Amino acid sequence: MQIFFDKNVLLDAIAPAMGCVSNKNTLSAIEGIMITTDSDSSCTLTAYDLEKGYRTAVPARVRDNGQYIINAVKLNQIVRVMPDGEISIEVDDKCLCTVSGGNSRFELHCLPGTEFPALPDLSGEAGFEISEGALRKMITQTSFAVAVNDTRAALNGLYFEIKGFDMTSVGCDGNRMAKRSCKNAVKNPEKDAFSFIIPSKPTAELVKLLSDDDEKTVKVNPSRKHVLFTIGDFSFFSRLIDSEYLEYGRFIPQNSKTFVTVGVAPLIQSLERAALVTEERTMGQTKSPVKCLFSGGILKVSSTSVTSSVSDELPVKMEGDDIDIGFNCRFLLDAVRCADTESIKLSLTSPLMSMVVEPEDCSGDVSFLFLVLPVRI
Repeated sequence: MQIFFDKNVLLDAIAPAMGCVSNKNTLSAIEGIMITTDSDSSCTLTAYDLEKGYRTAVPARVRDNGQYIINAVKLNQIVRVMPDGEISIEVDDKCLCTVSGGNSRFELHCLPGTEFPALPDLSGEAGFEISEGALRKMITQTSFAVAVNDTRAALNGLYFEIKGFDMTSVGCDGNRMAKRSCKNAVKNPEKDAFSFIIPSKPTAELVKLLSDDDEKTVKVNPSRKHVLFTIGDFSFFSRLIDSEYLEYGRFIPQNSKTFVTVGVAPLIQSLERAALVTEERTMGQTKSPVKCLFSGGILKVSSTSVTSSVSDELPVKMEGDDIDIGFNCRFLLDAVRCADTESIKLSLTSPLMSMVVEPEDCSGDVSFLFLVLPVRI
């Protein structure tokens, strides 16, 4: 096999593939990128770590056809330091790969393409389209609440629900929940209603591949075990979690007694100051909770650890009873940081029930809802 690439074109194709390469040293083939020649003018790059994968076509000048697996880390490092211009990748019958460009030349061993794991069947039963910006926002605003290594498999992934032209994403780890809903976000749905759960690691890689551009669209094709995202000139695919998601709606308090409107920026600043105390690890002590006292139009934020304490106040708009409640500061701060509005509405029922965080104005097509479970103080 002998292929000639433009250095920058090849580098742009390799960079996104790095997130789909295994680094566990369990199987050499999944530590590499498979290069397959398609025609005299293009080839395909594929990376697959058995959980998530990436595939793209790259323009090239092909002299000899072939299919080989090259270690992704080494290939990325080599291409980066090559001089600008044309790069040649040549593999002989003994699987010795030569990468050359200008006066530079590298040699490394590779594997035949036959050792690459079989790719999953990516023919989805139903698909839809959504803008890159909308999908990226749905992931970033809800993925922070996804569980890590929970015994309930479904909570280790991000849940997506499509009903007609509306889409909802939900993340939950038992201590907090994040939900984002977008009306009329789905384009060309091939099915009225369906849902799927993507593991947390693939969603973290997917968001890196998406832009904030609402004019660009993503084609999404979920099947029974996998989901395929077609983004521009490349494809990203992931396994799905085969489990029923929890009925998240029943965890949302319906009879709140206290309603507070507060600016997002001042609240973040206040919680960041409190985090200097709550995050302390002194003398083996666990993290201290942050105490929030809502009273008389003032939010008093305070915390005390073994070695220090903090107190802060900020004005709020308040309706209902005074309430004194405690939270894990990091959980509360994560939720407030993901609010993409200038002010939010906090709905509280009691010191033992979850606090609801919503935008002050919920009348638009896009809305979010965060739940944060309190802690005893």
